[in-house]
Amino acid sequence: MAKKKTTKKTTEPVMYYAMLAPELPITVMDLEECFTAVPCFGIADLVIDFPGMGLKLGTDPRAIVETNEKNFLIGPGIIFRTDTSGNDIPITVDDIHLLQSLMVFKSTTLHAGKYNIPAIQLD
Repeated sequence: MAKKKTTKKTTEPVMYYAMLAPELPITVMDLEECFTAVPCFGIADLVIDFPGMGLKLGTDPRAIVETNEKNFLIGPGIIFRTDTSGNDIPITVDDIHLLQSLMVFKSTTLHAGKYNIPAIQLD
């Protein structure tokens, strides 16, 4: 009787990222979806350390506004985590919960003349 050959497939973990934007719920997405949300992601994006969480934020440089020595996110950004070698690793459920808590306390509105701009305070 011939034995059926089985091969072990090594599967890489699915990479999950989160999109963070003012007045929108946090959205978990895969890498391809990130390029739709922030077209410059990984190409010409501004990457900053997300305050106090060990996460990184990649966004269009024009989506960060500095006022009164504070930084605010006024457009979409992609939240991700990296390992010690700088490689992207999936965000976790705990990361999502922390981001949701942050949104409660850091969501704000910037006022510029007659305009009200929804924003997320980053520091």
